[in-house]
Amino acid sequence: MVIVFLYISHHQVLSLSAEPGDSGKDARQSDIEEKVYQYLKLADQLRKSQPDSALFYANKVLVMGDSLGDIETVLSAKNAISGIYMSTGQEQKALSTLKELSAIARSKNLVANLEITYTRIGNYFYHAALLDSAIHYYQMADALNDGQELFRNKGGLQNNIGLTFYDKGNYGEALEYMYNALFYYEKGRDKSQVIPTVLNIGEIYTKIKNFDKADSLYDHATQLAEAQKDLNNLSGALRMKGQLLRQRKKYREAKNYARKSLSLARDLKNNYELSFSLLELAVLHYHLQAPDSCEVYLKQCEEVLGRFDNREVRGQMSLYRSMLASDGGRPQVALTEGIAAFNIGKSNGLFELQMKAGRQLAGLYEQSGSYKLAHYYTQKNSHMADSLANGNTLAVMKAQQWYETIKLKQEKTEIELKNLTQERLIADQRGWLLAGAILLILLIATLIYIRFRQRSLLQLHMAREAVNKHKILNLEKDQEMEAIKSRIAGEEAERIRLARELHDGVGGTLASIKLLLSKRMNDDAELLNKMDAAYREVRMVSRNLVPPELLSVPLTELLEKYMSEVETLHQLAIICDCYPEDEINRLSNQLKTDIYRILQELVTNVLKHADATKIEVQLVKHDEYINLMVSDDGKGFDQKAKGEGIGLSNIASRVQLLDGRFEVNSTPGQGTLINIDIPNKQARDENTIGR
Repeated sequence: MVIVFLYISHHQVLSLSAEPGDSGKDARQSDIEEKVYQYLKLADQLRKSQPDSALFYANKVLVMGDSLGDIETVLSAKNAISGIYMSTGQEQKALSTLKELSAIARSKNLVANLEITYTRIGNYFYHAALLDSAIHYYQMADALNDGQELFRNKGGLQNNIGLTFYDKGNYGEALEYMYNALFYYEKGRDKSQVIPTVLNIGEIYTKIKNFDKADSLYDHATQLAEAQKDLNNLSGALRMKGQLLRQRKKYREAKNYARKSLSLARDLKNNYELSFSLLELAVLHYHLQAPDSCEVYLKQCEEVLGRFDNREVRGQMSLYRSMLASDGGRPQVALTEGIAAFNIGKSNGLFELQMKAGRQLAGLYEQSGSYKLAHYYTQKNSHMADSLANGNTLAVMKAQQWYETIKLKQEKTEIELKNLTQERLIADQRGWLLAGAILLILLIATLIYIRFRQRSLLQLHMAREAVNKHKILNLEKDQEMEAIKSRIAGEEAERIRLARELHDGVGGTLASIKLLLSKRMNDDAELLNKMDAAYREVRMVSRNLVPPELLSVPLTELLEKYMSEVETLHQLAIICDCYPEDEINRLSNQLKTDIYRILQELVTNVLKHADATKIEVQLVKHDEYINLMVSDDGKGFDQKAKGEGIGLSNIASRVQLLDGRFEVNSTPGQGTLINIDIPNKQARDENTIGR
């Protein structure tokens, strides 16, 4: 569900409640009004980042309003104070202030202020999961808005009521209010709210299994988002389309849509959509019976929730972790996660999550022989299902029919008005048109010819320029790729030369020295041990530069051997997980070589710069790409203050050569995470041949 709440800033409240006809005020009064406006603006801007400063400015406005006896200023100040309390988690103070505000607005019959106050109280109750109280205050605000022709406010209130009914699971009521919101947004030409409202309506149809209607709405929202270049809502539309395809068991298509949504959300740094897209990919892999991949996406989702809390996503994560634990024979973990999901749904008014978690817990308790608890959750689910089912279908049909009827009448009225206007215009201009018809035709024909000629020449010129630019870009790209290839080839050649030098030259010399020392200094065991360690380290460096087993030994075994040697030599812990091992070992020799080199460079980078005690390596082969993640618990670095080093630059170049994606995430004091996706061109070629 795309959540869009109606919000009006504190200095806007003052402008809504100002009286017209005040042009004769003296200079002192104008100066006071300017200060009030500026203080309220500062309070609104600072309410999240610097709440104490915001409260200071809001209280200054309150004192000014009291001293002047200006009720409008007092109301605006109290409205600002309530918003600051809400932003700092002081909900009871916020509610108390809002109720004081509503009492004053009612006594003075200030309709605009009262409407906004009721809306804010409704928002408070919604976030406290007191959904019936939220609906009550939203509806009171909506009643005050009737007849004011403030279509955006009206649409926002209808949207808020619809969202609340949706969370209650009353899809029929939710759909009626969502259609109302859409009608008012379209009437008020508020394009920014049309797309999320269409998506919300589509999600309701998905919930009631009307997949064809939901599909058409998602396609419509996608077209609107593309036309308006609204990438945030485009990400949401693609994700919801993927959810619909998953429910239709079209998992491959669903995965493509989810990945597109995830890619957009990452580019936009939209944590809301990012959390939902990662969750959707986890759910898809659960249904595809790929529990390891499901857990990978759940972990990535957990990282996003560390930056941005999403109660619905957190509850769904607990539910699917319960299901994974149950499938994996871990009943206690399954119960713990299931109870967490149920409680999140209950405390946040997420009835559908609560029902799913209840079904999961009933099954788990039945399996464990706790029939009393199983019966308790079964009864809970039964009551909720009965309350949600009543009237939903009829209300949905009624809401859709109302919207379509109103829309048809509106379109008919607009067409009739347009036709009438055109007829009058034609009648007024008929005489002039008749007199100048011949001259106008000749003039138009001449202009058309000139215009056509100019356009043809311009198009020809632009086409040539485009072709030339395209050729230049392709040439530059080819040159860049060749340079990278040459550099990597040179590095490989240099590795081979250094390995030979170390093995044949330095290694041989150390072996001779060791032999001589062993004959002459039998009693100095410490010196011999140090010489032996130096000899082994030179051999290891030589072998890692050009590992001779790379083409004969499975890649996973070679990686484990390399990690073991690094652990022993540098005294740190390394965890290396490869999945699925047999498929990774069947990769092409070139791709295995590239993965080995990239991992070597990453580990070397950690050893040089991170001061880490632990390294985690995860290599996962998907259908069409290979994912490599390397994380450490080292000192990290500031990505804004510090550019890429030579090591990371080399890795990025090698990944670019493979048409891959390279992502660095680091914070000072919190370690570094490197995430690399490399396309599996071998799998793509096999799929192409199969088709």
